[in-house]
Amino acid sequence: MEDEHLQCHQCFTWCEDYAAYQSHAENHHYYCKPCDRFFSSVLGVASHLDFSALHNPKKFKCPFCPRKGVSVSSIVAHLESGCHPKITRAVIDDFIARHDRKNVVANPSRLITSASGESRPAPMAHYEATDATYSHVAGAYVCYFCPCQFRELQKLNQHLASPKHTKRDQKLYRCPGITCHVETETLSGVVQHIETAGCGVRESKVGRGAMDQLEAGLQRMSILSS
Repeated sequence: MEDEHLQCHQCFTWCEDYAAYQSHAENHHYYCKPCDRFFSSVLGVASHLDFSALHNPKKFKCPFCPRKGVSVSSIVAHLESGCHPKITRAVIDDFIARHDRKNVVANPSRLITSASGESRPAPMAHYEATDATYSHVAGAYVCYFCPCQFRELQKLNQHLASPKHTKRDQKLYRCPGITCHVETETLSGVVQHIETAGCGVRESKVGRGAMDQLEAGLQRMSILSS
């Protein structure tokens, strides 16, 4: 029987064939048929269908390179990772802190007030590699914190400036939902939360307003593809 039938690994039900297996999965579980993938909740399936590159066009474009993404958060994360030397994560955080004057996503308790009266994030540790990181054995520039290797020193420094190694002691961003208490370290994190959150903020007036403002700003930066 095991050689001729398929067993659902979610509930261990035996199915006559693959078609019956898929039908069972769709009717009794949170399942994506094209991907043959199970999820733990209906929100998980919805998020997958809404933001997976397999199901959606990559309509958001980075203004500095050919990279495209299926969501605003994917492009913001790409920029935070160091796509352009002048658009670092620290620059993005500082920009949001100064322009989000109503603290829609910026967490005011995590900001400091400068001498000029402006709200700014606390300084963030910054790492910069030199030619001393080049390994003749590996034939590449080696990251001291992880096994990653890079052919160019600039790429290593972009890696060091990314959220992977450059972290804040405080979570600078928060969900704009009134009853949600989610806080994130990065702008891409809170944007992704708004896009996919089960707290309902995505459909709320404040959530839609936050995303509209962000997308308008990204359009001015030519991130959205024409």
